[in-house]
Amino acid sequence: MIRITGLSLHLGVFPEVLGHETLIPPPPLVTNQPYFDSTMKANITSHVGRNAELHCRVHNIGNRTATHLDGTNQWTLTIRSAQPRDEGQYDCQISTKPIKVFTTHLRVLIPKVEILGAPDLYVQRYSMINLTCVLYDVPEPPASILWFHGNETISYSSSRGGISLVVEKGPTTSSHLLIRNARLQDSGDYTCSPENMNSTRIRVHVLNGEQSAAMQTNGAQMAQVHLHFTIVTSVLVAVGAKTCSSLCASLLHMTHRTSSWLGRT
Repeated sequence: MIRITGLSLHLGVFPEVLGHETLIPPPPLVTNQPYFDSTMKANITSHVGRNAELHCRVHNIGNRTATHLDGTNQWTLTIRSAQPRDEGQYDCQISTKPIKVFTTHLRVLIPKVEILGAPDLYVQRYSMINLTCVLYDVPEPPASILWFHGNETISYSSSRGGISLVVEKGPTTSSHLLIRNARLQDSGDYTCSPENMNSTRIRVHVLNGEQSAAMQTNGAQMAQVHLHFTIVTSVLVAVGAKTCSSLCASLLHMTHRTSSWLGRT
């Protein structure tokens, strides 16, 4: 008897077991006991919404009775419209003594969309905005990938000009949006929307020279405050809290003055 069991079967999937049309020749093996085909795959990958097929081939069945269709040596478990909950271990069993089991692990891939550098991207005014949208674990590239700035579709024919769109299709599909000569008006939310997939977005900040200098100054000041705290902590650990001399108080006072000044800028 051949038995196919699954640990993740659920209502609504309607798994089916179908017999193969022709016998598959067994590999050379001398035995009077049934055995599994050595070429079967132990790991099967399917995409969400697609059918997943798990094959079980048994040789040397002889006059033994199979659970489903007699006269064949392959059984296929078909899971329609596979979902993440179908992931798991499926066993094909031969009712010998002891029982022989072949285990197949099913993995169901969920397509993912990502814009590199999200959620925020900072660029200099008059530089190039370079956005890359990457699609992972898709069964095939989508028919189209649209970009939006706010609610407006971005295209070659845009009156803004200086826009390039490049799509690279393959196991991992990517769409590149290039906007030359970045303007302050180019700031805002950019959305990558592949057909029949979830969209994702990134917020672009176009900075002028003054904003960039202010960000660098604030970053340096924060680094200085962090250094002061690190010095104080090191002194406390070295000499002990109870024996901390006026050096500790001086360092703490200097750190407080620096952080207070930073808070007013």
